[in-house]
Amino acid sequence: MTNFSRRKAIALTGSTALALSAPGLLRAAQPIRLGATPTAVLVWLADGMGLLRDSPHDIEIVKYTSGTKTAKDLVGGKLDLATSSEFAFVSVAFDRPDLRILASLSRSRTIDVFARADRNIRAYTDLEGKTVGVVQNSFAHFVLHRVLLESGVKLGAMQPLLPLEMVSAIADGSIDAGVVWDPYLRQAAAALGDQFVQLPHQEWHNYEFVLHGAGGWISANQPAAGDIVGRLVEAAEFAESDPETAKQIVGRRLDLDAGTMEYLWPKHTLKLTLSQALLRLMEDEAWFRIDLGLSSGAVPNYLDLIAPAALKEADPDAISIIGLN
Repeated sequence: MTNFSRRKAIALTGSTALALSAPGLLRAAQPIRLGATPTAVLVWLADGMGLLRDSPHDIEIVKYTSGTKTAKDLVGGKLDLATSSEFAFVSVAFDRPDLRILASLSRSRTIDVFARADRNIRAYTDLEGKTVGVVQNSFAHFVLHRVLLESGVKLGAMQPLLPLEMVSAIADGSIDAGVVWDPYLRQAAAALGDQFVQLPHQEWHNYEFVLHGAGGWISANQPAAGDIVGRLVEAAEFAESDPETAKQIVGRRLDLDAGTMEYLWPKHTLKLTLSQALLRLMEDEAWFRIDLGLSSGAVPNYLDLIAPAALKEADPDAISIIGLN
């Protein structure tokens, strides 16, 4: 049992239980606006379980389709907290060094390189001279960059496309291969049928989905930030102990059928962490952005952009960053 679970068990006695049973008694006038995409699985699980609704803090979940958009709206002041890939965080943190990561909510494996079988592509080296679709300035773009570096391949052309455009382009044959994330990867597979080829998944295709906010807001609202992180830890514990029920809750909350949930669920490791691997990944992504001219300036010291207090209080064993654990 984590620290948060122990404290909750104690708190649900006496007068504190009364406060939690009437959340409005302790809530601030303005809700805490938390931006979440479908990949923020633990947010939707916590919401579906009623954990966020039962918080003494008024938490408003704002649904997004893109982590890039949540990160931009956080910077623009439309959100108090955001969820996104660590790549989206890296993208905005160049210009906003005051941003802080509270925790990684999952390690996800939803991005892959795929191709048309009739273009004789079975391995990364077969991409030599081919036309490959990619969403520019995205984590998928970073994955393709790594593919080219690791395999020593030179493409015929890199075709900038939005995800739905990529599905159409692979179906009509105007591109030979692509790099995209689910659900578009699954849509491409459905469109191609037995012509669909997914190239071998690599460890560096994986990304983390992080919860972040402005450092000033986190410092001024530490009890609320700690409460939210603690409730997400509780949701992660539930997902581990009863995955079937957890899948049903998330599926209902996101209006996804059972087949889709069975397909997506194994692609996410649902656990709040702050790991050394997260820092290394963000540094690699920062160099990628600088090398391609997408960002300018020095690579930040990402250790300075971690706000570990909330996770350390809820689950200290979840922190493995050297110097913070």
